[in-house]
Amino acid sequence: MLPNLRAGLIFLLGCTVFAGPQEVADHGQKFTVFVYNDAGAPAQWLSAAEQDASAVFAEAGLQAAWVNCMPVKRAMTSPECGQPPGPAQLVVRLVQRSLTLGDKALGVAFLSNDGGTFADVFFDPFRRLRAEGTREISASLLGHVMTHDIGHLLLGSNRHSRLGIMQARWHSDQLRSIAVGGLWFTPEQAAQMRARVSSLRKSDSRPAMVADARH
Repeated sequence: MLPNLRAGLIFLLGCTVFAGPQEVADHGQKFTVFVYNDAGAPAQWLSAAEQDASAVFAEAGLQAAWVNCMPVKRAMTSPECGQPPGPAQLVVRLVQRSLTLGDKALGVAFLSNDGGTFADVFFDPFRRLRAEGTREISASLLGHVMTHDIGHLLLGSNRHSRLGIMQARWHSDQLRSIAVGGLWFTPEQAAQMRARVSSLRKSDSRPAMVADARH
């Protein structure tokens, strides 16, 4: 059903299922993601992807707030989109494709050792799925790819795992796990991300970023 993507997916998916979402204790567990939709993803489709991502973060005890920054008149419609990101604010940019990683790459996070602020997600593979009529699967996959890259921004470099959403490689079995909502962060990763968000909210400075965590 997914011939083009199955052949090229080099990403993560696992079947680790936890008891249920952890309650977000306070605003110290909240972070903001600015999504720059430079690839022209349909708004309804992007909203569905963000809802899936929010559910994964909620299970980890985190609250993700999304700000969609459209290419046209960003400063007029969303003035915050024209400002540099502040503490506990991350940026995901949807672009057509990678210029250096090849057409099989789904995303890249730009990291220092302890985390980062910026990630790119490459939209062409999801556009192909949408053209094939698998919109629900492709929107959910987009949400999980965004979650994986945001996970890198909060966890830092070299943080792929054998299980869960931070696995490095995704294949057809993992796509099925995404479809039934069975792909999460491990408890250890969730605790690390909560600590990182709390630390970022108390900080007025951002670490320098370098390219890392290629998928």
